Amino acid sequence: MPHLHNINTSKIRCLFEVLQDINGLLPRDALLEKIVVLATTAGEAQASSLILLDEDNPQNLIFKVTTGSRAPQIKKIRMKTGQGVAGWVVQTGKPAIVNEPHADRRFFREVADKINYETYNMICVPLKYGDRILGALQVINKHDRQLFTESDQYLLEIFANQATNALLITKSIEEKQSTINSLKSRLKSLQKPPIFIGNDPAVKKIREIIKKVAPA
Repeated sequence: MPHLHNINTSKIRCLFEVLQDINGLLPRDALLEKIVVLATTAGEAQASSLILLDEDNPQNLIFKVTTGSRAPQIKKIRMKTGQGVAGWVVQTGKPAIVNEPHADRRFFREVADKINYETYNMICVPLKYGDRILGALQVINKHDRQLFTESDQYLLEIFANQATNALLITKSIEEKQSTINSLKSRLKSLQKPPIFIGNDPAVKKIREIIKKVAPA
């Protein structure tokens, strides 16, 4: 298995930048986009995608973050779990290095044809948390038509792990904030008018005003 000492300094710098951003708790979407952009740079690829299971319909996949010249078109595409290389990765939880996509039965040619984009190789790895699959991270077309290697896959898996962490951390924060807001709302509804204690003239005056207003 490849190790970090086999990865050049510029790629390791990308990893450290991701770790700093996660510790800095950027907003979720900004953090995910940063991770994907840095994964593309480190992977020496032309394009990339972060693909997530649709929370409303887990049979569907959505392109959450896309980079490259066809990014806007790709983001509009919807696929099914098991469809294409990314769908296969999400379905099986296994990574895939595809250096000859047109000879691979998992390759979903319709997407490439629809956006008029030549795909000559790719790596796709799952976003995993235990036995749970959240989605996949994919980089496409290594520069100068070089082949993707196991070292590239290993590097991409590290970025995928950071994307998984970002999703889980931000989701946890959102859930806690929702709970806090709910508790605040309940406490506000349980609040009662203040009880005035004492017999000095000012307090008696307030009681008289409350008695007059209460029937209304």
